[in-house]
Amino acid sequence: KKKKIPFYCRVLRRGRPGTQQQAWRRTMNRKPLAIAVKLAMTGALAGALAACGGGGSGDASTSDASSGTSVGAVSGFGSVYVNGTRFETNGSVSSDDGLEREDQLEKGMILKIEGDWDDSGQGRADKVSYDDTLRGPISGMSWDEVTRTGTLTMLGQSIALDGKTVFRGATPTALADNPQGYRIRVSAWRLEDGSFRASFVGARAIGLEF
Repeated sequence: KKKKIPFYCRVLRRGRPGTQQQAWRRTMNRKPLAIAVKLAMTGALAGALAACGGGGSGDASTSDASSGTSVGAVSGFGSVYVNGTRFETNGSVSSDDGLEREDQLEKGMILKIEGDWDDSGQGRADKVSYDDTLRGPISGMSWDEVTRTGTLTMLGQSIALDGKTVFRGATPTALADNPQGYRIRVSAWRLEDGSFRASFVGARAIGLEF
């Protein structure tokens, strides 16, 4: 039996209205998925997201099945694995950043999945959405190969890198050695202090489009 979706979940899916959201879109081209990502990382809304299904793969205390929105990084394919749940999909992706098919996704990309799932880790996605958190040229980057941590800056933002960050198109060492030689797309979590932690970094040499 499906649970009724609470009002605050419906509000979360639509994103926050108002001038703050409009200002962000003007300056950073922030997408609805990025809004959901920020909310998913905000402790004050952790309870609401748990009720919406954003932080896990089900609610065993009330029902064997859950429905709502799950936001998380891709951990595998064969359908799509997010937050420990294997979601069956129809192969399509909704995105404003040039992605249309599931086979264009990469591990580490943060998705918003609307659908149903159960306690066994199986689910069905009605809609799969992806938008870059940030995309553009790199201003600077540091990387420590021993600790596998670093920082990159772009578009006036600081983005933390660590061993869980998935890199595609160029290694972190190559990016740090020649940051001005690449454009990147970043899928990241927005932290409470306003900075970002990258889950995915995809790189293209300057002159090549995504």
